[in-house]
Amino acid sequence: MGRYKRNGFRLLIALIIIIILLLSVGIIYGNDYIKRYRFNHVEKIYENVYMEDGYIAEPENVIHDDWLTDFAGGKKEQFIVRIGQVLYNQSEVNKEAYIEIESNNEKIELIANGGSYEYYDITNKIKRKTLNFLTGKRLEGNEVIKDYTEGKNTIVLIIDYDEDGNGTPKVIYCSDDQSFKQPKNNYYRLSIRN
Repeated sequence: MGRYKRNGFRLLIALIIIIILLLSVGIIYGNDYIKRYRFNHVEKIYENVYMEDGYIAEPENVIHDDWLTDFAGGKKEQFIVRIGQVLYNQSEVNKEAYIEIESNNEKIELIANGGSYEYYDITNKIKRKTLNFLTGKRLEGNEVIKDYTEGKNTIVLIIDYDEDGNGTPKVIYCSDDQSFKQPKNNYYRLSIRN
C-alpha cells in the first residue's frame, strides 16, 4: 500500500509540474506578442538635414484598400514620409532604420524589421535598396514596442541610387506577401516636400 501512495504522490507532482508548464507557455505565447523595450536616450537622425520636412507620398494606381490607404484616409490621399535612423542610448552600434508616416494629424513611427535587400549592378555599385518595416514594430517616446496583435503589415520603402552612390527614396507600399516585389498597383511615389 505504501508503494502505491508514493507512486500516486509522484504522479500528482508530475501532473502539477505539467500544468504549471502548460500555463506558463500559455501566458508567454497567449498574450499575442506585445513587448516593450525602454531606452534611456532615443535620438532620431533624419537622412540629411534637408529631409526633416520629408517626402510627399502620392498615390499611383491605387485601386484597393490596404494598411497605407487606410492610414492615409483613402485611395486618393497623400501622406508625408520622413526617413532616417534611430540611435539608442547614444551608441552608433545600437541604431536601426526609421520611417515616420504622417497623415491627417496622425503619425506613426516605425522601426525597420531587419529585412533589407540591396541590389548591385555588374560593376558592384549599389543600384537599389529595399527596407521593410512592420507596422507592429514602432517607436513611442523612448520605447520600442512590438505589438503584433493586429497582424503583421509590411511597409516596403524602395531607395534608388545614382552613379555616385547617392540614394533617393522613390516608392513606398504595403506588402501583403513575403516577396516584397513592387506591385503593379497600390504604391505611392515619393517626391521631396517643399
